[in-house]
Amino acid sequence: MHVVHNIMTNGLKDSSREIANSIASIDIKSNAYNLVLGMYRDSKFSADATNASKLLSKAIDSGKKEVKERNGIPLPTHQLLEYTILSLSKMPDGDAAIKEAERLTTFIEETDNLDNSITVYNALLSLCTKVLYGKQELYDKALSILAKSKETSNTHLELKPNAETMSLIIKVCAHSKRKDHEAVLGTAAKIFSELTVLTSV
Repeated sequence: MHVVHNIMTNGLKDSSREIANSIASIDIKSNAYNLVLGMYRDSKFSADATNASKLLSKAIDSGKKEVKERNGIPLPTHQLLEYTILSLSKMPDGDAAIKEAERLTTFIEETDNLDNSITVYNALLSLCTKVLYGKQELYDKALSILAKSKETSNTHLELKPNAETMSLIIKVCAHSKRKDHEAVLGTAAKIFSELTVLTSV
């Protein structure tokens, strides 16, 4: 913002001023979206899960329009997706929350101009851990998310599982209610080895 101010005070032409003002406006609105969605993420009210989804939808719709038609609404970012997914944990219907979160992760896989990040998959893992805690299906769900992120990272390197991803999977194994304990323990050991390699680089 200081850069924009300095440029403006040096006496640019009107067209340059319009560009500078547009950049400043987009920057402000992007930060505002991050802040509001961050508040919805931290909120304890179930209605804010819906509010977060609606706000993100505006950003997604904005990305489908020409720049002049966006009315200053920022493009969707991985942070907006992450905050929205985490906010869904407050939905009364846990299955619906996971379904919506999975739809949003599909969006990042199909969108080339999005600043992708593994934090979106990590948010999905966190959501599933919270919603499915104590249920047998959590283990299989977590492993399917891990497999999907590995597969998608072949074309989107930013979606490659990181140390946080591996830690979340190990946490799922630790709290698993499945009866095949040896298989779960084997998975935990394998993931721990991968985590060791990641953190030693």
